[in-house]
Amino acid sequence: MDGAHSTQQPNRGQAVDFGFLPIPTHLYYAPQKAERFDLTRNIIFCIATTFGWSYS
Repeated sequence: MDGAHSTQQPNRGQAVDFGFLPIPTHLYYAPQKAERFDLTRNIIFCIATTFGWSYS
């Protein structure tokens, strides 16, 4: 198998957020599985942020 075309992720150890919270491997960033933000999701986000609670 050619190393340049390998789909296996390199072993980077346990990733943590804020220095102590472990991040599960299924939640790691994967550019091959980019999140899709379509019109429906944008409309839901706009409504949620417009009518959301204000804590200030």
